Amino acid sequence: MNKKRRTDINSYIQSKGEVTMNELENLFPQVSSMTLRRDLNYLESQNKIIRTRGGAKSIEFLSIGAQEERYLKKTLTHIDEKNIIAAKAVKLISPERSIFLDAGSTSMCLAKMLPDERYYVFTSAPNVAMEVVYSTSSTVNLTGGEINRDNLAVSGAGAVEFMENVNVDIAFIGVPAFDLHNGFSCGNINDSQLKKAIIKRAAKVVVLMDSYKNGINLPYTFARLSDVDIVISDGKLPKEFLDEAKKNNVKVL
Repeated sequence: MNKKRRTDINSYIQSKGEVTMNELENLFPQVSSMTLRRDLNYLESQNKIIRTRGGAKSIEFLSIGAQEERYLKKTLTHIDEKNIIAAKAVKLISPERSIFLDAGSTSMCLAKMLPDERYYVFTSAPNVAMEVVYSTSSTVNLTGGEINRDNLAVSGAGAVEFMENVNVDIAFIGVPAFDLHNGFSCGNINDSQLKKAIIKRAAKVVVLMDSYKNGINLPYTFARLSDVDIVISDGKLPKEFLDEAKKNNVKVL
């Protein structure tokens, strides 16, 4: 009896995410509060839940919540700068053209600013794809692969192979980091390989880079300044960057 009740309690918590003692008492009116607390203690000892004041939460629920919080924090950081960049970028887009929108919060800002026109959109970000589908008349193609929890990018060998067979008029590439010595870099090898493949296929390469990304170095370089055509930023890039961009015939907006 104890085993079945504990299984039922665990199933309820996992499906709902959390539970209060009042809920459990209503669900199991014939069971004492002390026994229900012992059930929660047992489930906690099995690493199924975490006890909270007045109830319990699923460990899986807490993990998902932390991931969502991390992503939401990124979307709300430097939002003014991202909107400035997106407003500049959207002016480069024409209807009936094929465009690539990279993953990341700046690309999401750009997706939200797209006029209701028809485009041929390719993206590695499910959230960007959904935004474009709902707000425009575009044909939207999403790359396949593994989702990166940090930026919601879908990448991997399948995504690279897919993009190697696509003609892109203009690609908007997100930039996690830039260093004058190591160029544009990111922290995920799959994302890096996909960005490289897109840059090779695009007729015009535009990088979207907040100025605070300058001077940061991450493990995987995916491009140098000489590989891109335009850098769109928030107007705060240092003189060293601007001078290097000019040497490489890169336009900075």
